[in-house]
Amino acid sequence: MIGKREMVLDTEATGLCHKTNRMIEIGIVEIVDLEPTGNFFHSYFFSGQGIPSRIEKLTGITYDFLKGKPLFKDVYCDIMNFIGDCDIVAHKSDFDMRLLNKEIGFCNRPQIKSERFVDTLEIAKEVFPMESVSLDSLMVKFGIDSKLRETHSAINDAKILTQIYKFMKI
Repeated sequence: MIGKREMVLDTEATGLCHKTNRMIEIGIVEIVDLEPTGNFFHSYFFSGQGIPSRIEKLTGITYDFLKGKPLFKDVYCDIMNFIGDCDIVAHKSDFDMRLLNKEIGFCNRPQIKSERFVDTLEIAKEVFPMESVSLDSLMVKFGIDSKLRETHSAINDAKILTQIYKFMKI
């Protein structure tokens, strides 16, 4: 019998505001009973929106790199088939949820309900009250190699978050 299946998700966007910015990358790691299965989903998207230099520096993703990448709507079914109906784990999940649901809305598809999201930021606040609980801080607390996060990559951050989530849940 298969255990509890969850998806650890991270996104990158053209900026820090889900209302005005668009998703340019998604990374999703499948876990069962807190263990990665080896299955993952990763894609870049062309949003048609320019990328500010601060976002380019942070992610390494440029407008020219995204030219020719699929639109979100072209990958929507693949994403939803991968996620299925399981819970979605994200750090500061409100941002990822709103960004993902915004893109889903452009596809005229039903939104993912907030109840399906597990916010590791909120878990971390309970585990480490009055301490920094950024992804970088949690990496230090749990001894995760910082080289894994030299640039903000959705798939790398999802892999890192998988480890952090397991440490916090055990």
